[in-house]
Amino acid sequence: MPDWSRRRLLQLGVGALAATAGCSAATTGDGPSEEYVYVEDPEWESVRAGGTEPVVSHPNERLSEIGYALFVTESTASKLTFRREPDGVEAARSFLEATRFDEETLFVRHDTVRQCYRREPFRLGREPSERVPRPAFCTRLRPPDVSCSKDAEDTAVHLVRLPVGLEDPPNSYGFTDSSDCDRGPTPRGGGDGQ
Repeated sequence: MPDWSRRRLLQLGVGALAATAGCSAATTGDGPSEEYVYVEDPEWESVRAGGTEPVVSHPNERLSEIGYALFVTESTASKLTFRREPDGVEAARSFLEATRFDEETLFVRHDTVRQCYRREPFRLGREPSERVPRPAFCTRLRPPDVSCSKDAEDTAVHLVRLPVGLEDPPNSYGFTDSSDCDRGPTPRGGGDGQ
């Protein structure tokens, strides 16, 4: 047997670890691990109105409440109505009309946001076993030249295009919120809303 130095044995050990570092759980019999798939910069449009009165309504949701999310498909698109006419509503209507429902679905989030902040969808994510991606929203301060009150709330409606055509919404679905719009992708976690 050759006379191995300690340094040579350490080099061989490090080389063996480096050679096997790319092995996944699939080679150990545990099965491959699923990774989240992200779509950065989803297509979306937002409408924001002062106060907390509802901006949109849809027969699938309670008309007098805010704080819901729904799917809009080709068969239900004409039932989404705007109850108020804030700035940006025409762009939102055009966005709705331009959606290709044979290959896209609209996810609509209708809720309140503190007046000095804006919320926006910044990516879509899904596990490989899921067909419908989930939006991730983030919240940031509005520009300093925007007049606002820290104690007041506005109503915001976000229309996000999901790149999948649906006839019926999924049985379970969710979205995520983050306070950081600039962070890198992490698992499970969704107009400018000014």
